[in-house]
Parts: sequence; C-alpha cells; structure tokens
Amino acid sequence: MRPRFVLHVGPNKTGSSAIQHWLAERADQLAADGVLYPCLANGGNILGGNGNDLVALLNTPRRGAERGNFDAISSLLESYAAQAADLGCHSVLLSSEFIPLGLEENLEFFRIRASELFRPEVLAYVRDPYWWLWSAWGQAVKGDGLSEEFQAYALRNCFSYQEALTRCIQLFGNIKLLVYRDSKLIEGFAAELGVSAELAAGASNIRVNRSLTFEELEVLLVINRIFRDSALSKKISNEMLRAKPDIPHYRHFDPVLASAIRDANAPFLASLIRYMVDTGVPVIDVNMDNRSEGPQVPVDHISKELFLLVVESVKRWQDEASPYVRLRRYVMRPVSDEAGYGDELPEGFNSVEYLVLNPDVLAAGSDPVVHYLSYGRSEGRLFKRPEAGEGQSQDTPQSAEGHQ
Repeated sequence: MRPRFVLHVGPNKTGSSAIQHWLAERADQLAADGVLYPCLANGGNILGGNGNDLVALLNTPRRGAERGNFDAISSLLESYAAQAADLGCHSVLLSSEFIPLGLEENLEFFRIRASELFRPEVLAYVRDPYWWLWSAWGQAVKGDGLSEEFQAYALRNCFSYQEALTRCIQLFGNIKLLVYRDSKLIEGFAAELGVSAELAAGASNIRVNRSLTFEELEVLLVINRIFRDSALSKKISNEMLRAKPDIPHYRHFDPVLASAIRDANAPFLASLIRYMVDTGVPVIDVNMDNRSEGPQVPVDHISKELFLLVVESVKRWQDEASPYVRLRRYVMRPVSDEAGYGDELPEGFNSVEYLVLNPDVLAAGSDPVVHYLSYGRSEGRLFKRPEAGEGQSQDTPQSAEGHQ
C-alpha cells in the first residue's frame, strides 16, 4: 500500500510553531513509530517546519515549456517515498504554513504527483476568529511594524482567517480540521498522526514565544508610529522576549468586538463541520469570554528596565542591522555580482533600485537578486523606476514577510 502523505498546513497563528518544535525534537521517535518527518536537504534548522524545500520549488516559476521545476518536485517526492520505504514508515509528514501559497501551476502538478506516490491528506487547525485576530495583530505589531490599535485591525481583517483557511480547503480536498486548544494542541495532533500517546506526553507546555504584555505592546505601538520600520520592530520585540521569556500570556477580551467578529464568521464556521475531526469540540473559546490575561501597566508608567532595553535596541539597530546599513552594502557590491546571473535578470535590473522600490524586501533582509528571481518576477514587482511618461503599471506588494 502507498504510504500516507500528511501535509500540516493552514493559516498562521494556529500553533504551527509549537507543533513544529515538537516534531523536530522527536523526529527519530516519530520514525520509530512509523511517521517520517524528513530533514531539509541542506540540513538547516527545521524548527520553522520541514516544508521549505517543497515551498521553494512551488514558488519557482517555470521557464516556458521546460519541465525542470516539475521534475524537481517529482524527485523530491520520490526521495520522501524512498526514505519511508527504507525506514519502514507508513506515513510521511511535511509541515509548513507556506505550502498553500505556491504558484497554482506547481501546486496542481504537486497534487497529481503526490497522489501517484502516496495517499495524501491535509491537517489544519481551526481557531476562534477573535483570538486568531488577536494573535495575528500581536504578530504584526512585533514583526511588521504595525501601529494600528487592535479594534481597528480586527474590524479591517474580520474575514482574513476564513479567507486563508478557505484557500487550503479549495486546494486540498482531503482536509481534516482540528480545533485549536492550547492545552490539547499537540495531543490532538499526535492522535491524528496515529503515534503513541507517550510521544505527546508533557508537550502541552511547549511554547516557542510568549505574547507581548500590555506594556510592551503599548511601547512597541508608539515605536512603530515614530520609526515606521519593521526591522526595528522585530529587533525590539525580540529583545523584549529574550529579556523576560517566561512572562504569562497576555490576552485581552472585548465582548462587544468579539461578538461582532464571531457573528460575522458564524456561517463559515458552521460550514466546516464536515471537515472536523471532533465535532463535539466547539471552535468558539467560551472559557476566555469573561476575562483578560496578564497585567495591564499604564504606558505612562513604563518601567525603567523596559525603557533602557528599548533605547539600547534602537542604538544597536542603527549601528548594526538597520535597513540603511544593508542598503549601503548593496551600493558597494560590484555590478559583476548581478552580471553572473546572465539572462535570468531583466535588462536594467539594479539591486539597490529594487530594494528602494520594494522597501519590504529591504526590511526583510532578503537578497534582492534572489528575491526577484524567486518571488518578485512572478509577483510583477518593479525592478527599476519607469522612464518619464511610462507610469507605473505594476503594483508593488506591501509585505515580503513570507519570502525571507
């Protein structure tokens, strides 16, 4: 019988990092239980999931009628099948939030070839839309330099979660949905994989990053409004997390806002019943409806410790890792570095100009040539300023967060 091929996908902020942390730590034990969790080809860190090799291929455009990219996808899947056979594994597991974001042509080939080699199925988590928006907002404040308050963000993105999950359902017909619960996250995932309960024992306390406290969020919102730079936001938030990694989660419940968001998403949540693994577990998290977690410290009483940490972070950012330092590095880079790519780059491509026209790529620290060839070309990004009278016929996407 063909081995099972499990794709763990779905929207971000549904426990993926904690699950991937657990999987990476127990890869050998999983294999002994019959589930192959393949390593990355370059042997890199797989705490962010082991699907990066596949994601890179799914996001690489084909050249004309060439099969090169399809052949590479096929070879990767064949290598997984061979590894599973060698180890006697009945299942292969890939985990990445970015698999559904691949190019449609590549995804279609991937689905066909995977069905020939395996018995594919997809696992994803469904989460209370209010708490998903809360987590997504906090991540955007930390990582994207967002300066918008939660209420405005939540109302503007009210349907974002269902849009992301709908894409997964449309792409992968054989999808199973698990309900997101902090205390049962990995236990439920392990049960669906079919591995021994001992592998999930003690895993409920896995937490890759804590959420920011009220004070930290307020300070970071102010910083974001002043500097408007996602690289600085990331640096400061990382310093905050490192300084006090064990602070309890902070979550704030707004009953009026929660009611509006949940009512708007109710028809969608009801439609998911046919995909649910456990229909007896409610998606709406009623246990958090009447309280907020974590202390609220007024922003005008910022602790001296936090103030000094922020000041030091800003100084180091300016000295070592600001986007302007990166830009200067590319200004000094020899033009011959771009010439080495031959006809792959369009005429007039310039690394510095590409970064200036796409500040999200600059902020993400991505190599401009690699980013353009892997993503920018297919996204229709500008690579040079138009001549007078040309106008700008292409839209420049606002975030390169998924392409670092």
